[in-house]
Amino acid sequence: MHRIRSVGGGHQRTVDKDPTLLTDLERLIEPTSRGDQESPLRWTSKSVR
Repeated sequence: MHRIRSVGGGHQRTVDKDPTLLTDLERLIEPTSRGDQESPLRWTSKSVR
């Protein structure tokens, strides 16, 4: 099969560009998060305002 893009072509993942992104987001929502900490689904009571 012929590939249009070479391996590694395309956009880089944001997490690869900024390794601290996940920990920064966790720290941001941690005080208002609810539910199981091990679950990939997280609930937060933080308002948009």
